[in-house]
Amino acid sequence: MILYLMPNSNDEQFVQQRLLLACVLSALAVGGYFYVVGPTVPPSSTTVATSELQNQAPDRSSVPVKKDSKNQPAAMTRARSDDLNLQVAKREQEIVVETETYRVTFSNRGATVTSWILKNYNSADGQEMDLLSHGTDKSRAFTLVRSGGEAITALDDALFKINSGSHMRAGPTSVVFVYDDGRYSASKTFRFESQGYVVEIESAVTLDDIPQEHLLTWANGFGDTRRESASLYSTTFYYDRSENSLIRNVAGDLGEDSSTVSTGPFRYVGVDDLYFTAVFMPLESGEEIRIETGETSLPTYDEEYANFVTLAAGGAETNRFQCFIGPKIFPSLGSIRPELQEVVDFGWAGFIAKPLYWMLLWTHDNVVANYGWSIVLLTVFINIVLFPVKWKSSGSMKRMQAVAPLMKQINDKYKGLKFNDPKKQQQQKEMQALYKKYQVNPLGGCLPMLIQMPFFFAFYGVLSVAIEIRQADWLWVADLSQPEQLSIRILPIAMMASQFWIQSLTPTPSTDAAQARIMKFMPLMFGFLFYSFQSGLVLYWLTSNLAGILQQVFINRMPAPADLPKIEQPRRHKKKKR
Repeated sequence: MILYLMPNSNDEQFVQQRLLLACVLSALAVGGYFYVVGPTVPPSSTTVATSELQNQAPDRSSVPVKKDSKNQPAAMTRARSDDLNLQVAKREQEIVVETETYRVTFSNRGATVTSWILKNYNSADGQEMDLLSHGTDKSRAFTLVRSGGEAITALDDALFKINSGSHMRAGPTSVVFVYDDGRYSASKTFRFESQGYVVEIESAVTLDDIPQEHLLTWANGFGDTRRESASLYSTTFYYDRSENSLIRNVAGDLGEDSSTVSTGPFRYVGVDDLYFTAVFMPLESGEEIRIETGETSLPTYDEEYANFVTLAAGGAETNRFQCFIGPKIFPSLGSIRPELQEVVDFGWAGFIAKPLYWMLLWTHDNVVANYGWSIVLLTVFINIVLFPVKWKSSGSMKRMQAVAPLMKQINDKYKGLKFNDPKKQQQQKEMQALYKKYQVNPLGGCLPMLIQMPFFFAFYGVLSVAIEIRQADWLWVADLSQPEQLSIRILPIAMMASQFWIQSLTPTPSTDAAQARIMKFMPLMFGFLFYSFQSGLVLYWLTSNLAGILQQVFINRMPAPADLPKIEQPRRHKKKKR
């Protein structure tokens, strides 16, 4: 782990020398004052110097105590015999902590984070992946606020002292900020690990020796805000212990006040976008956490502004969190706490998506080291597994095709009837008798599509949220999690052509001309729909079509089932010429 402190150590020695000189002069001044005046002056009237001003503390017994909006004593200077305990830096400094996975820049002004860069990832525009958005002049994280979002102004721009004890020189694992101006006292501690994305954060605030409830903020957008449609995935969340479920607050859905507040013994709270997250987990089990969600407007990839969520978390007098701040890697989250995996939202088909995700990772790690080819191989495997279902469905469709003329006769017989006509029931009875006689399942031909759709939505979930797919390339495709960047997208067009091909090979059970026309337009509808989808999802559907074509060619060359009904077609009587 590497730690940089700016300005250099000479500045720190200079500050220490000046502080020692100030302490000596202060001690002489106080001693001289008591020598001249005598011990008749009460301690409460001692003057205490702060970094910018001097305040005279009145006798609390003779001065009425005013109350502010929080029903706490109004600002008073704490009486002291000397100023040796003051903790105020002389100048603004930066400190940089660098590990194998991230580079974090702190400022002692407010003891805040000004940059949180993930070293192993790039943003959508190819720059360093800074989780902290820089769309405004004051882009800082971990500022201190009161409940309701009210800033603690005295601490916002305060110059905290950076603890540079011997343990930091020996090999820093933590950064400690302390501040004490005689009234406000505050501390923030950040403890780092050399690997991974886990950080421990602790904060405490007192005012006139009275502990203050407060929250830590991430208030200027989180994650890859330069990604297209990034604001749609900007959320805060909390894991409800009672319901064992993750509750999300989405930017733009926060109501008229553009904010929401939740408090409870949550397992964790946090903020995320599609691929990255910051999760705050209380170190003490059962401790209540307050989460406040707001909105801020930030520039996006096209320089237009959109709403992103802001987060304030904590609410205790002393907040202690274990935090995960980094990529939403499903296995890594589970290794910290199993319930953290809920942050990765695979959608309603998650029961299928999770096995597919593990199979995709296994294929990538053990067979072919490319996620595009892994998608192809996994799709072929799924089609092989589903082939018996398709075989049975094909037989059902051939039966439907054989009895189609008889079905047409029944439909023509009752043609023109209204839907509520009693004779319609007789039509349904004759159809059911026909299906039973020739052992036809009218839904059999739709079975492969019905089975394939959950896999489609599961793949959609995996390819949409799995960070492993983000910026993964395949042949000419630069990013499988995004649509192709070509002026004419090849994969959707190829998928549409393959849809026409497989349609021409598949038996058509219906004799209805209207239905036939609709079926002919289906590939065009699919092509239009898939044109703006992720390349990985289009690759999956195209591969599935190509595998389906090979299977259908094989099925068509096989002899027809022996029990396929043979129905004589009704003879058409030719009209005699007069």
